[in-house]
Amino acid sequence: MKRKLAAILMTSMLLSVFSMGAFAEGDTKSPTASFDEKVTLNDAGEIMPIRRIVLNLEDEDGPYTITRVRLRDMAFALKDTEAKFNVDFDTKEKTIIITTGATYEQIDFDKRKIDLTNANIKPSSHKLLVDGKEVNLGAFNVDGETYCSISSLKKALGKKFYVRNIYETGDTLISFEKNDVEEFNKEAFDAKVKEKKITLVFAGAPWCPWTIFNLEGLIPFQEYIDNNGIDAQIIAMVHDHQDYYKADLLRNYQKKSPNPEKELTDYPFYTVGMTKEAWDHISEIAETELKYLPSIFFMNDEGKLVKYIQGGDLGDEEEEEEEEEPVPYDYIEIYKEIMKELEKAK
Repeated sequence: MKRKLAAILMTSMLLSVFSMGAFAEGDTKSPTASFDEKVTLNDAGEIMPIRRIVLNLEDEDGPYTITRVRLRDMAFALKDTEAKFNVDFDTKEKTIIITTGATYEQIDFDKRKIDLTNANIKPSSHKLLVDGKEVNLGAFNVDGETYCSISSLKKALGKKFYVRNIYETGDTLISFEKNDVEEFNKEAFDAKVKEKKITLVFAGAPWCPWTIFNLEGLIPFQEYIDNNGIDAQIIAMVHDHQDYYKADLLRNYQKKSPNPEKELTDYPFYTVGMTKEAWDHISEIAETELKYLPSIFFMNDEGKLVKYIQGGDLGDEEEEEEEEEPVPYDYIEIYKEIMKELEKAK
């Protein structure tokens, strides 16, 4: 049976299309928009001419906000880069057409001052094609103009740039430069796994709240390993790693450590960026396609899977009471159970 946490983790399906929010039926409160005070910078530190808006929405769970960028502003801002694209609109088919590799020519309409007061806001009903393929950019129509998710646009354009948050200011960086996070290497990973009797592989993403939630037990497990001379280790694999710096990952580890006031200057355990090769490799190890984050593997020194927790599935546990709050995984206890089972199997 799945724990309550597993049910919640299902919302973090990596391969699903994220909902852009639905307005509650009969809701009398109209969505509103305002310009984001934060800016978008390029690698030179220059402000890019991209208008960002904060949408104030509401659904059956209550009010929430999301940020969207004006699609045509993105096309203009990227016109001199390898991620350039053109935007057209097929009036007859009511379809937005994006053509990659084509240069966008800004028109006078793009240069006008936009007033969001009493704007008409709704999820975009237009089909959106990128090089002929239909995509979902989490787009909203605001007074007849398209505002989309910058992360979804990045993926639709082939991940030709990285979208990073500047921690000190909260501004966004559109970067074409690689970061300082080491990338997965299959040979190095396989060799690393063979170094210890048991390896915990934690595959997650910094943008995933349930990845962050379940970081909590990793450093205590590492301390348990160090303090007891345990023949085990942790390997953390970071999805979408190019959108983050090492310092960002360290802050996440620090916040979830037993001593969050103590600054981390290096990884508490081996950490690498997840590539497609990594994705395919650990899916092969699990004998199933990786779909959920976090996904947690316990492997032996032969590179064989000992236990796999996909999206929170702990197997035979009884269903928890509905009102019980989810708790992060206790990797020490899971490890002890694994060792008991291995001992019995001798």
